[in-house]
Amino acid sequence: MQYLSPIFSNTVGETFLMRDFDNSETDIDIIQLLLVDVAILLSEKQLAALLKTVISARSGCFCDECMGDIPKSIKFDTHSTAVIFKSDETSLAALEALLEGTIFELEFNAVLNARNISL
Repeated sequence: MQYLSPIFSNTVGETFLMRDFDNSETDIDIIQLLLVDVAILLSEKQLAALLKTVISARSGCFCDECMGDIPKSIKFDTHSTAVIFKSDETSLAALEALLEGTIFELEFNAVLNARNISL
């Protein structure tokens, strides 16, 4: 049996760590990213790749058509589906903050666990 342990949340969504009920000290396997009403399962590596995509999208596109505009949507792939996220400056900033906060919390908890520190 698995349960969800909250990692981080903000105005655009939440992230959860999926853990086995009988062994809560296993390595990080799956992160559930909940954006408004869509839940996406990602690995930590996929989460970091998504953050790079969001940062790239926030810098805008400088082709002749776009002239530095932020894309109206971004697409990212997971192992089971492709997701198209409607974007504007506000939603991309919130998504970037959600992903950065999640990665920070995961790394912070890894350091605490490595040092046998519990909060």
